[in-house]
Amino acid sequence: MQGEFQFLKITRVLTLQEGQASLHCDLSIANQKESMAPTVINYWQHNFFGVPGEDNNFLLPLPSGVHCAVPDAKSNTHGSSFFTQPVRGWLAMLGVSGKGVVILPEYKRFELAFSWYCKGSSPLDTLEWRLMPEEVPDGASLNTSFELGLVNGLAAINGAGPAGCGQVRIAPSGPVAELQLQGFRPAAVQVKVLLDGREVAARETSLQPERNSELSLPLPALPAQSAPLLVQVWEGPKLLFDLLAKTPGEKEEAVTFVPLEERKKPVGDDEEWQFELSAEYVSPYFPWQKGGGNARVMFLVPTSGARDIIELQQRFNIEPVAPTVFPRSYAMSWRVKTSMPIGVRQTGLNFLQKFLEQEQFSVLVIGSQPDFKAPIKWTDYPPLLRRKILSLVEGGVGLLYINPAGEDQELAALLKSLQPIGRELTASMDFSAAPHFPGSSISMGQYGKGRVVAVKYRSSAFLAPHSGYRNPNWALLQSEHRFQEYQFAILGRLLNCCLGRPPLLTSAGISAGKLNINTLEPGEATVDFFGRYSQPLQSLKVNLQAGSNSISCPSLPHGRVYAHIRLGDRDFAFTSSEIQRPDHIATLDMATTFEPGETVRAKIALSPAAAGASIEQEITDNAGRLLYRGEGTELVWEPKNAVLNRHIFIARLRRDGELLDEWQQEFFLPGVLDSTRNYAHLLWTDGDCFPEYSYPYRHELKRQFGFIYLYASGKMDTDGLTLKFANCASGTNWHCNAGGLHNRNFLNSFKQWSDTHD
Repeated sequence: MQGEFQFLKITRVLTLQEGQASLHCDLSIANQKESMAPTVINYWQHNFFGVPGEDNNFLLPLPSGVHCAVPDAKSNTHGSSFFTQPVRGWLAMLGVSGKGVVILPEYKRFELAFSWYCKGSSPLDTLEWRLMPEEVPDGASLNTSFELGLVNGLAAINGAGPAGCGQVRIAPSGPVAELQLQGFRPAAVQVKVLLDGREVAARETSLQPERNSELSLPLPALPAQSAPLLVQVWEGPKLLFDLLAKTPGEKEEAVTFVPLEERKKPVGDDEEWQFELSAEYVSPYFPWQKGGGNARVMFLVPTSGARDIIELQQRFNIEPVAPTVFPRSYAMSWRVKTSMPIGVRQTGLNFLQKFLEQEQFSVLVIGSQPDFKAPIKWTDYPPLLRRKILSLVEGGVGLLYINPAGEDQELAALLKSLQPIGRELTASMDFSAAPHFPGSSISMGQYGKGRVVAVKYRSSAFLAPHSGYRNPNWALLQSEHRFQEYQFAILGRLLNCCLGRPPLLTSAGISAGKLNINTLEPGEATVDFFGRYSQPLQSLKVNLQAGSNSISCPSLPHGRVYAHIRLGDRDFAFTSSEIQRPDHIATLDMATTFEPGETVRAKIALSPAAAGASIEQEITDNAGRLLYRGEGTELVWEPKNAVLNRHIFIARLRRDGELLDEWQQEFFLPGVLDSTRNYAHLLWTDGDCFPEYSYPYRHELKRQFGFIYLYASGKMDTDGLTLKFANCASGTNWHCNAGGLHNRNFLNSFKQWSDTHD
């Protein structure tokens, strides 16, 4: 094995015996001596089991009885399909035809089991189980075993063991226990029926593989209240397995089944169930308001959205407190405290009360979930927590609520009392630079002593707006600026409102070569100008007077430019403007795709202002190699020396050595990609691993290197990236080339890539 597992050695010995319907597996995972350190080993088995073409029930013995259900998409939501309290060492998948499989892990190490709904994309759902994590010293091994038994002809399974399995039901005609037993190996057995812990019937029979032994055992009069019914299967003095059932009656939910032996205590079971934010990864950011005192802010944001909190912390003077709530990634969903009720989806809310009571903070931020079908609702918080939150706000804590949903009567009344934000909050921020904000609804007001701001985006969100799906964001991929900077800047402005800090910079704009700023307070300000791809252009210091200020802009390139204004650490603003292209080069007529054997041509038209100027021509490829130099208003190039797909044609206009204008045009030679099989610039991703934070950077990579993007349909691989970048929901289609170019070549390119790569 490689990486962190390079010192692990896994050995499996599989045993099949004649006349048996089971497979025995002995498993050994050795932490070899060369590791020179203990390691925590957590064995997890993942299979697709069931009968294709029919419903398959997932079965697992729980304290409430045998769970039996066909997995569906809802069972995948919020980790509600993870069962962490099995009371026996078996789990099964059984088709309606009566065929299926039973898995028998070692109970004392059996941590959890679940079935993940996959039939939207696969023929079968998964049947998965995991052992307790155990620390294994160097030079030692984790040794365990498990079995798989084949089932044929059972309508249900109430219990199983290495020797067989079976079902039991109470006959509707009277108090009779009807049994069907099936062996994984031949055995002569005695069956005992226990009603509410008391033996009431017994019978001898045999177990045979792939053959049912049917028994009907009379029972005494059944109690009015539902009671546990256990059917024990003995081979001499050894209990092979038992069947779990309940008698009909009142309060069936009060019947609880207990384990026959104790399970091991997991490593870290005594740890506090809390994920701490990590600022280890620092993404590119602009320090909008840094240098002053930190405001302590509590964030109730799903764990998958932790990166939004960290991004805010990078840009603003805040000290975040982030209780672990609504975890969604696998590792967090599996962290279970024993006090959590079985079958209830894991939210972390039972640990939240102490944070609200013990932590000191000035603002509470409630985030949402990038999923319109399953947003985090206000009513997902228990009534006691909702009352506590509103009492804190009433006492003076600010509240910023992102995409509120599921309002109760009190919150609905609060939101109705809020008023839309005024121009004093928006005139100094160009919302068009933050693509999701135009059309959003932002309102604010008071609740007791606390200031409240509610944001309703037209898209979904943790904190910063997020489309939740890939396809609507193709336009964002063409953005030539880091739009998330402005999304977080707006959120920072709203946080300031909740802190009682009204904006000092009330308007900003660029017009006729002037930067116009209105401020309520005087002071020295820093102005930073940025261009395409958020490239730094100029930075200057200016002294602002209270009221209107008009500042001459430095020389700026054509195209969209952005101005960031910071009034010390007191306030900030941003604006943008389209600087018109010089009229020296009027047009560039050039195709974007040239077929094999086709000459690359272009025509340049100059304006009268370009009189006396000369044109220099260059063609470079993805790797930066210079392939062509020429002059004049016409380009004629035979691409015989081309080996890559993407190229850039550059036209420079000079007069007396001065650069007057420059125009760049990208073009593609897809036939070269096909013929040379040069895939150095093919980027493959096994999953939808591209959050919106990365769009401008991906566009920059595409512009610079000519990557062709192939997207797979899964979200599985995003889990490891969510805390580094952001979460991203997945689509189900494949896409080629983010700019929408050359889709007709996708299948051919993909096939050749598949044929020439492992």
